[in-house]
Amino acid sequence: MNNGFPNGANTQVQSIAINGSKIFAGTIDGVFSSTNNGSSWNASGLTNEITSILISGNNVFAGTKDSGVYLSKIMEATGHQQKRITAKY
Repeated sequence: MNNGFPNGANTQVQSIAINGSKIFAGTIDGVFSSTNNGSSWNASGLTNEITSILISGNNVFAGTKDSGVYLSKIMEATGHQQKRITAKY
């Protein structure tokens, strides 16, 4: 379902991750999250093209096409805060 996606957003899902009742979808226009099984979606505030999403503990990692990797806590990821990872692994 695409309820809650902004009008005109490219909602082509390139990656998806699930943590309990939270779903994270990585799209060409950023990360969107749902807490109601996809009935509605919220923009995370990260608008880069997302190529991968990984959940580890309470952390959501979003890999982008050209802008590195972003880290957010799961509670923050359903709001509007992300922190960019600057350390290289």
